[in-house]
Amino acid sequence: MGFARGFCSRTLIWLGLSLGRYSFMNIGAIIKKFKDI
Repeated sequence: MGFARGFCSRTLIWLGLSLGRYSFMNIGAIIKKFKDI
């Protein structure tokens, strides 16, 4: 039980970090587009 919970939380943290990095890159690209306008 404890191991499964730790594994799930680690997976969620990893997903959150990768998603955060991806969305941060997208936000940067969107800001660049708005600056070009």
